[in-house]
Amino acid sequence: MNDKRKVLIIDDEIDLGQLLKGYFSRNNFEVYVYQNLHEGFAIIKTLCPDILFIDNNFPEGNGWESVPQLAKDYPSLHIVFISAFNSVPPEMPKNAKYSIIEKPIRHKDLDKYLAVQAL
Repeated sequence: MNDKRKVLIIDDEIDLGQLLKGYFSRNNFEVYVYQNLHEGFAIIKTLCPDILFIDNNFPEGNGWESVPQLAKDYPSLHIVFISAFNSVPPEMPKNAKYSIIEKPIRHKDLDKYLAVQAL
């Protein structure tokens, strides 16, 4: 049985996706990366990730637009908003678990994130 926590990364920047994948893989997470917003959202129900990293600006639309509904549908999902331009997340449900990491993302940002998650 696989007891690794799952991380889903939806970001159209290939380099950032690979940085996050490498980091979380080294920290014993099962990692999935999608550069396309629609494909990333389509896999959530099947994958049931523990953590979702999601960018806002995609060629095909706004990544954060559907996130409040995801928080309602998957209350145990921790959502990490990734932003280079807009660090104000959409209005989220009262008990939603979420945080924001601004680009450029550094390893120390991720270390801090993991430390908080371990509490």
